[in-house]
Amino acid sequence: MSATTPRQTFVNPTIPFAGTILGGLLPGEMVVIQGSVPSDADRSPCVVCNSLQSESWGREEILYAKPFAAGDKFELIVLVLKDMFKPIISSKGDLSIPFRGELDEGLTVGRSITINGVTNHNAQSLAVNLRVSGSSDIALHLNPRLNKEVFVRNSFISGCWGPEEKELDSFPFRAGAYFEMIILCDRQQFRVAVNGQHQLLYKHRVPDLRRITQLEVLGDVTLDAVNFFDN
Repeated sequence: MSATTPRQTFVNPTIPFAGTILGGLLPGEMVVIQGSVPSDADRSPCVVCNSLQSESWGREEILYAKPFAAGDKFELIVLVLKDMFKPIISSKGDLSIPFRGELDEGLTVGRSITINGVTNHNAQSLAVNLRVSGSSDIALHLNPRLNKEVFVRNSFISGCWGPEEKELDSFPFRAGAYFEMIILCDRQQFRVAVNGQHQLLYKHRVPDLRRITQLEVLGDVTLDAVNFFDN
């Protein structure tokens, strides 16, 4: 299914459930599973991924430890990429736009931020900002402009925007489509990937990384998950 026009829906299925995916799956599509954990659930709280081939299970991969509690509502998204499946568990809490999330103790080398969402059907642009504490400065401004297919990067320091960076091999966003953006903080630069593909490098213009304490997301987008990972 796509983000805005599901081609197949199962409502209140009986568990255990098995259903046929008409037409198979294609890269860029996703499977969305919404439900709730029974209040008396007693299995170990983790998400295990595996494949069954020729009646034999392969090696298990545990991707999320303790993602749910008994009685929790949840949304599990399986994003279909060219060479892999990407399971995503929607975050708890308020993900409304504009979104602002605090980075405890600021950024450090090796820390990463993962943003999962869907661009609006008529999306013009969105912005992801990494803000500096105690000021209006923006250490990293990521601004995909879907109406122009331009991915602008910049910093706002001491009341002024710096030189824009726009070079990109291909534009990775589409209106009405699901995306995953990963921002990795390296020693000298940020690395940004979209939908599993490396897109760009952006050299630090704010050298004191620990002063970068807030993530902000604005624009024509609906968020499904925002996660912070340490190295």
